[in-house]
Amino acid sequence: MTEVEELRLNDNKSDSTNVKSNYIDSEQSSYEEIAGIVSNKDIPDMAIITFRSCLIGILFTALVSSLDQYLYYRTNSYALPQFVLLLLTYPLGRLLSWCLPSKPFTIWKWKISLNPCSFNIKEHAIIYIMIYIASQTVAAIDIVVYKQAYESAETSFAWGILLALSSQMMGYGAAGK
Repeated sequence: MTEVEELRLNDNKSDSTNVKSNYIDSEQSSYEEIAGIVSNKDIPDMAIITFRSCLIGILFTALVSSLDQYLYYRTNSYALPQFVLLLLTYPLGRLLSWCLPSKPFTIWKWKISLNPCSFNIKEHAIIYIMIYIASQTVAAIDIVVYKQAYESAETSFAWGILLALSSQMMGYGAAGK
């Protein structure tokens, strides 16, 4: 039984003694199409950060960020649509779920499995979040490009990377708690 079927089966079970299994109107989507497809129940046992999600997320993050940055400075700039990447990562996750070994191996005192469970919706969501964040253009890169193009001032690679990282970290830090 897949995770989606399990969620739908759990949604249909109604137990008045278990408050968590009943829908709460404020948590239910007001759109019937979304409420029929996406469950508002959480399965806390689902794995999120797995080898698969990290591998696919990092590969697509590197691909998307470098390709979008390259295409950003063209005359007719083009950005890869995120929904296309979302559709590409699902079959890749299912493929890795099928071909990776599920037998755990031990490193020191930790048991690690490359394939702890089947590919699930939470892994897919974390991959999408990684891709979406990576597809946003770093505004600090424009400073480096401006200095080189208009002021003919050479900047070192390390200075550019440190400028981009510091501006991104300040932005994410200001957005956090």
